[in-house]
Amino acid sequence: MMEERIRRLVEKTVEGKMFVTPIKTEHRKEDLFLSEMKRSAKRICEYILNQEPLITEDSCFTGLIKFDGSSAEGDIFHRGGYPHFRALNREFYARPIDNLLTFEWQHSVGDFGDIIRRGLLGIKADIAASKTAHEGDAAALEFLDTQELFCNTVIAYAHKCSERVRTFAEGVTDAESKANLLRLSNALLRVPERPAEGFYEAVLSLYFVYGYIPDSIGLIDRYLFPYYVKDMADGCLTYDEAKSYLQELFLMLQARIPITSDRFYRGGETHFCIGGYMPNGEDGFTE
Repeated sequence: MMEERIRRLVEKTVEGKMFVTPIKTEHRKEDLFLSEMKRSAKRICEYILNQEPLITEDSCFTGLIKFDGSSAEGDIFHRGGYPHFRALNREFYARPIDNLLTFEWQHSVGDFGDIIRRGLLGIKADIAASKTAHEGDAAALEFLDTQELFCNTVIAYAHKCSERVRTFAEGVTDAESKANLLRLSNALLRVPERPAEGFYEAVLSLYFVYGYIPDSIGLIDRYLFPYYVKDMADGCLTYDEAKSYLQELFLMLQARIPITSDRFYRGGETHFCIGGYMPNGEDGFTE
C-alpha cells in the first residue's frame, strides 16, 4: 500500500509542481579571453552554484540540476547549449546521407555505481593520478583541471543544498517530515562527495548526480542491491522504507520532464534495466 508521503508526492508530480526550474546565470564578458575549455568549465560551474534545490515537506531527496541551455553548455546528453550541435541536428538528424549513414539519437549511462561506491573523492583521486601520468602535457593538464573543478563544484552544490534543506526544516512542524529533512541535510554533507554508507545515501547520491547525464540510470538493482542487503541485515532499513525511497526516486525522475511536454507520462524519458543474466549466465533477478 502506498504511504501517505508518497501519495502526496504523486499528486504534486502529476500537477507539475515537482519540476526543477533552471535559474538563468549571467557570466563575465572577460571569460571570452579564456581558452574554450576553461571558459566552458568556468561557466558550467558558475551555473551549477547559482541553482536552487527543490524542497518540500515530503522530500527525502533533492539536488537535481536542470540545465537551461542558454548561459551554460549544460549536460552532455541534451547538448542544450552547444550551437554547433543544434546546427548539425537540424541538417542531419534522421536524414540519411546517400543511404549509408543515419545520424540518430543515442542513449548513454553514467557509471553511477562507481560514484556511489567511491564518491567524488574517488573520482578526484583518479584525476590526480592522471595528472601525474600526463605531467608536461599542457592540453591534458588543462582538461584535468576542469574535471577537478567540476567535482569540487558538485560537492560545493551538495553542501549548499544541505544548508537550504536545514533552513527549510526549521519551518516544518510535522515531526516525521522534519526528521526526514534533517537526515537529508546531514546526508548531503557526505554524498556524493564520499562513498555512500547505506541504501538511503546510495539512492540520494544517484539522484543528485543524475542531472549531469540525465538519460539512463542503468542496472540500478545491481549497484543498489548490496546496500539494501547490508542495511536489511543490520536492521537499519525496512522493506517499506526501501520501497518508498525508490518510489520517490522514480517520481522525481518523472518530474524532470515539464508537464507541458508530450513525454511527461513516459517515465521522465529515463531508461534502466533490472534482472537479466549475470556475466556468468546465472539469473540476475533479486528481491
